[in-house]
Amino acid sequence: VTIEWTDAEDGDFNYFHVYRGTEEYFDASLVQPIVKLIDTKYTDELSTTGEKYYYKVSAVDFSGNESIYSGELSEDNVVTGVDDISANNLPNVFNLEQNYPNPFNPSTYIRYQLPKSVNVTINIYNITGSRVRTLVSAREAAGYHEVMWDGRDDYGNIVSSGVYIYQIAAGRFTDSKKMILLK
Repeated sequence: VTIEWTDAEDGDFNYFHVYRGTEEYFDASLVQPIVKLIDTKYTDELSTTGEKYYYKVSAVDFSGNESIYSGELSEDNVVTGVDDISANNLPNVFNLEQNYPNPFNPSTYIRYQLPKSVNVTINIYNITGSRVRTLVSAREAAGYHEVMWDGRDDYGNIVSSGVYIYQIAAGRFTDSKKMILLK
């Protein structure tokens, strides 16, 4: 299985972590990375058969700060390079999906679709409208994306149970949805 991704834009970039899981929507924060590398391509030479694997990638800076995890790939839908992405594989419209699971504890996943490359911001707000966390703030390529929220604020503190709003701004497209954190 070969996966490839775009290079990190941060000037403080140090290396990438690649994570592998055996369940769809696996929580990369609960497993150890399978490799640490500076290349934007990784080939996983698996010796097992009959098992399906899923992958996520993160970037780590020189201070040891790790980015959010990439969207999930499996060997069924591995993108091996930008040249492999055809118009048939790209979404036709912007879309923000309902988080899964909902209600959740301790983490949830948010999926969204981009029909073209655009600057994307995804923020989490509490019920009073105060911003709790910025999950995404970057230019992202067209395609299907997923981000995980671990129930923490921008300072790493665990937030309280309750209703939260997540909002996407991608170019001129905006949308928001409710989610519930139960403890």
